[in-house]
Amino acid sequence: MVKRHYRGRNKIILLVDRRPIRLSLQENSSESDNEERASTDESKNDRVRLFPHEEGNWALSIYAFVDCSSHMDTMIDDLLEIFNEKQEIWKRLGELHLSLSKTFPIRFLHIESIRKSLQDELTTSMNRFATHIENVTILNNEDSSTSFLVFTVDQHRQISRLVEIVDKILKEHRYPCYYKNPCFHVSFAYSTANNRQEKLPLDWQEKCQSIFKQYQCQPSSMMIPIDDICLKAGKRVYHLTKSS
Repeated sequence: MVKRHYRGRNKIILLVDRRPIRLSLQENSSESDNEERASTDESKNDRVRLFPHEEGNWALSIYAFVDCSSHMDTMIDDLLEIFNEKQEIWKRLGELHLSLSKTFPIRFLHIESIRKSLQDELTTSMNRFATHIENVTILNNEDSSTSFLVFTVDQHRQISRLVEIVDKILKEHRYPCYYKNPCFHVSFAYSTANNRQEKLPLDWQEKCQSIFKQYQCQPSSMMIPIDDICLKAGKRVYHLTKSS
């Protein structure tokens, strides 16, 4: 809502702008939604916004924070050596997470209500668990401007339960729910190069499995605890369930 004040000789006129917020988010369960944090800073990288900036709107997303262990960190470096062997077109993402919502514009005044509702619901309904990395694949964002290298994970039923909780709160506040048939994943690199691969070649799949075998003796490289659910609005991060 935009308010404008005009001062006349003997009175003040208040005009209220009630134009609706327009959302232009396309549903596609095979796409990656991990561009939410990096894509908003257009001056620092080559990523593209999924929706235009509008004053008064904040980009909101909900996700499980992934604490990258030293073994997982090294494994990602080894994987990127494969993907960038001929040409360095894949760039590593700075933070790992598992998305539980889309990224969408929200009015600032709604953030606290959603945060509190989510925290209350998760406190009573969430059971902490761990998911494991199963494979590597490539996913694309909604407008196909960016491709992501991602880890696919197991424990779909428990992750789906978290999404149901998030969807319930977002629906109550009239914001978009998550994709209908999501591919739960953790992105670790991205590319906007014109000559990038949009599907994982067979030889890359075989090399990835070989690296996974090397790290199987280090559980922290393949296991992801799901215990820190976050809400990010703009640059603010709220930890809703962080373990003590």
